[in-house]
This record gives sequence, structure tokens and C-alpha cells, in this order.
Amino acid sequence: MKKIKRYAFLVFVLSLVLFTSLSARGGRDFTENEIKNLVSAIQSENEGLKTSAIYFAGYYKLNHTVPIMLECFPKESEKNKVLIALTLYQIGEEGGLTKLMQLSDKERNRRVRNMCKAVMEQYQKDTNQQI
Repeated sequence: MKKIKRYAFLVFVLSLVLFTSLSARGGRDFTENEIKNLVSAIQSENEGLKTSAIYFAGYYKLNHTVPIMLECFPKESEKNKVLIALTLYQIGEEGGLTKLMQLSDKERNRRVRNMCKAVMEQYQKDTNQQI
């Protein structure tokens, strides 16, 4: 029963990510200052601000935020680690996802490891490649 709930949750989350990426506004140009503000928010101690910043980085597919999220990944909460994995999937930068898999292999939390693995499997299916 637990496996069914877990897989249902994974399917729900991945479908939510796919739906969000279809409706994302890709044409917006961001100034250097706006990107710096978003990076500062990702590094913030305020959990709500940090969570929102990570979400918006994926929503607007901002490649500039990938290194910062990967740097922050090991010290984040379980919730933010999962959000970072989903955000990196939305951005779709192969190098970021590869680094995420390396980081998640060292992860103690089983839920985070499973979500990172599911995100990577979905990315591989989407791009028809092996990383």
C-alpha cells in the first residue's frame, strides 16, 4: 500500500511539474539585478522566501540559478531538496541534473534520493538519453 501511495505521489508531482512547465512564461527577459535578487533569496535564511525563489527559478527556467541551487542542496531541508530537484528538471540543464544525481547518491534521506532518481528517470525518458 505504501508503494502505491508513493508512486501516486510521484506521478502527481511530476505531472504538476510538466503542467507548470507547459504554462511557464519563457519570453521574459530578466535584468542582472533581478537575477542577483533571486540568487540572494535562494541563499536566504527565510524559508518561505527561499522556497518561493527556488520555485520561481524553475518557473522562469533561469539557468543562472542552477549553480547556486546545487551549492545549497546538501544543507537544505528535505522539502527544499525535493523542490530543487523538480526545479532543475524544469530548467532542463543536463549538467545540473547530472550533478544533482551525484549529490543525491550521498543523501541520507531516502525520500530525497527516490525523488531525485524519479526526476532523473523522467528527464531521461523526455530526452531519450542516458546520463
